[in-house]
Amino acid sequence: MTEPTRAKLFPVEGPADRGDPANAIDVQFNPMTLKVALSNSLKASEGSENGSAAQFVDKSTSTLTVELLFDTSIEDSDVRLKTKAIAEAFMKPVESGDQQLAPKRCLFQWGAFEFVGMMASYDETLDFFSPEGTPLRATLAIKLNEDRYQFRQSAARKSARETPTFGGAAADSAPAANKGAGRDERAWRDTALYNGQESPRQSAPGGLAVPGLTATAAVGMQAEVGLGVGGGPTAAPKPDIAAPGFSYGASATLGTMIPGAFSPGAVSSIGPPPAGTGSPVAGGAGARARTSVGFD
Repeated sequence: MTEPTRAKLFPVEGPADRGDPANAIDVQFNPMTLKVALSNSLKASEGSENGSAAQFVDKSTSTLTVELLFDTSIEDSDVRLKTKAIAEAFMKPVESGDQQLAPKRCLFQWGAFEFVGMMASYDETLDFFSPEGTPLRATLAIKLNEDRYQFRQSAARKSARETPTFGGAAADSAPAANKGAGRDERAWRDTALYNGQESPRQSAPGGLAVPGLTATAAVGMQAEVGLGVGGGPTAAPKPDIAAPGFSYGASATLGTMIPGAFSPGAVSSIGPPPAGTGSPVAGGAGARARTSVGFD
């Protein structure tokens, strides 16, 4: 599965506006939105006495406003150890004898988006704490200013993605959706799993999406890439394709009770659950395989 591109903050020195990769700060979670504002201050030509005189741009300004989320609740450590790196790199004045010089400018880069500016404001909100009072989550609102016009962008890399096919509004079952998409009606399991259904007779008035990559292949890919014996990581190479967006769980007791329809052996290469446990639950060495795909 293709790894998502992480946003980064680079210290910038010199007129070339190039970041220093050795001192880059990774963003823990990519932001939801980026707000860019461009403005011009106009100035009338000298000697003009009427309002219709030609006007000139006195100064251009570029501003980027973004919110970044940091969370250390899993590792149970102080989240400000992460946000401190940003504050000290781009807000703390540089001591030079008896003077305090301005900190380095910041290059914010996320894929094809780039913006360079001085960090004008740093607003940190702490909203989750441990029982001992250690801050575990912080929302960081920062603003970058630059006294010039800029609209920077770079080339973003392309990657293959799993794109489903809509079977049509009239295709209210997994077999009908497959037929509408030109696929074998008997391969209904993949379409049912993709749409969270457990029976080919289950109705979906709005229609169903038919995955291009089969659910069984996706689960096998997830198992090879992310799971090893006992759930440990493996060294298997990651294919350059995103997995389908469904949560998968093999159930031997739910659904149509058709032999092999949703049994763990039919859709998972991890292996069946231990005998005598009935419907397995997550957890334990013999628990069923389960894969959840989401966004960062």
